[in-house]
Amino acid sequence: MFHRLYLDLILGLKSDNAFYLLFWMMGFVATVILLLFFLEVSLFIIKKLKLKLKLKLNENISNKNSKAVKIDRRDFFKIAAVGTAATTISILGANETKHLHLNRVSIHHPNLPLELNGLKIGLMSDLHVGPLIKKERARRACDLLLSVTPDLIALTGDLADGHVDTLKDELLPLLDLQAPLGVFMVTGNHEYYWGADEWCDFYASSGITVLRNENQIVDVRGKKLMVAGVNDYHAPRFHHKDISDPSVAIKSNISADFKILLAHQPKSCEVAANSGFDLQLSGHTHGGQSLPFSIIVGFSQQYLSGLYKHKEMPLFVTNGAGYWGPPVRLGVPSEVVLLTLLKV
Repeated sequence: MFHRLYLDLILGLKSDNAFYLLFWMMGFVATVILLLFFLEVSLFIIKKLKLKLKLKLNENISNKNSKAVKIDRRDFFKIAAVGTAATTISILGANETKHLHLNRVSIHHPNLPLELNGLKIGLMSDLHVGPLIKKERARRACDLLLSVTPDLIALTGDLADGHVDTLKDELLPLLDLQAPLGVFMVTGNHEYYWGADEWCDFYASSGITVLRNENQIVDVRGKKLMVAGVNDYHAPRFHHKDISDPSVAIKSNISADFKILLAHQPKSCEVAANSGFDLQLSGHTHGGQSLPFSIIVGFSQQYLSGLYKHKEMPLFVTNGAGYWGPPVRLGVPSEVVLLTLLKV
């Protein structure tokens, strides 16, 4: 509560708008710092090359001045090239945010019962409806997901950036999601920024099954499929009572034939694998969102984008259907995912 009041006083805005501005500025400043870093590295390399060039040429005093002019001129063109490249990347990346892709992925699993062979899971994460992403984007993402008729739909958090009373109308397309085996949702860190309990109540009252360290058993042609979910990995930072524990989420009085965990952050995979889950579905990373940020994010995220195997458990991490901060996605497309489970 204090941090919202602080922003109100400093920025003179309603807390939602203050946070929107703060989020935008954080991303913008990070972009500027990164571009400056690469520019400085480029200039450092150029200076080193200049020094080597001078030593090799062994210039005499009479032609040093003219040579310096030529080097300065080359430096100017190199800097201009860097600036042009950065601008081009920004423009192309901004244009890419307008597109939404369908990513079809097959997951082959030796423990999959034959009765579940071919099961289709629709996955959506990190839509980030808020100051820049509106109902139209949510509608396109939901329509694209429904067009491939998944058997089950999983929403792995960070769907909105704002309070329920501000954004509930923008999220109405999500309430139209339907699948034969159900629609399931877990919280991400951004739900906690804006009131996780309120958002969970909103989705639950609309027929979406919200999983908070718990599971549901779904009957599929006589086999028991467990769909479990945990709160965001960092939920205890926001609410001490809100743990995030796959070993709790897997507990059930019914023996399941195949167990799927929905967890916003891939970091839950260690406990998930040790607890006996057969598959984990996650988001959070945005796949790094855009080059060159994706290279840096890769150093802090063990699993960034796509299909992995942690120990013996497959883990899929989606790029997400939206973006956060600057509207730039270069080389890391926004997506909704259709996962098909196949028996090995």
